[in-house]
Amino acid sequence: GEGKAWSAGADVSEHLPGKFEEMLEVFGELCELLRTYPIPTIAAVDGLCLGGGCEVAAMCDFIIASDRSKFGQPEIKVGVFPPVACAHFARKYGYANALEIILAGDTYSAEDAYRMGMVSRVTPGEQFAEAVERFAGKLTAHSGLVLRSAKEAVLEAFKSDPDNAVGEASRIYSEKLMTTGGAVEGLTAFLEKRQPEWKDE
Repeated sequence: GEGKAWSAGADVSEHLPGKFEEMLEVFGELCELLRTYPIPTIAAVDGLCLGGGCEVAAMCDFIIASDRSKFGQPEIKVGVFPPVACAHFARKYGYANALEIILAGDTYSAEDAYRMGMVSRVTPGEQFAEAVERFAGKLTAHSGLVLRSAKEAVLEAFKSDPDNAVGEASRIYSEKLMTTGGAVEGLTAFLEKRQPEWKDE
């Protein structure tokens, strides 16, 4: 985003009868694509992140925010609620935090959003771009195939009940991760005391 807002969300008029049906369908699909995207995603937020924009950022795996950023779901103030937030925030941020975000309609500083579990890192505005690159670099230093397998394991285990979660993660470990070269290369490189050479076929 450019200017003062990373995203201020949907136009309020799109919530009116005759418009909200398509908006909910398209927006829900967008958020689900982001949430289940096979590689890790980062929302780099520098500015206002409100309403649908906050939901979009929350569907990413990580939110890196500048200290000048603000977050919130103000929909309740105009007589509606945010469906994506209602569906996912309690599992992501805890029941009480989710209810406060959705029902109070307040705007939160980046530090408050960090304390609530919404934001992964807060950085001074002048160091923002460097902090995002540094965080992304931690991920891109690893095998892309292994990252994808790990994210899939988390998503699938999260859908399972607790009794089956480890079994689901173990299935992906056995059937997908260990059939790639990434795991063997990483383990072998460690044993041989060298840097791994990732080949992400």
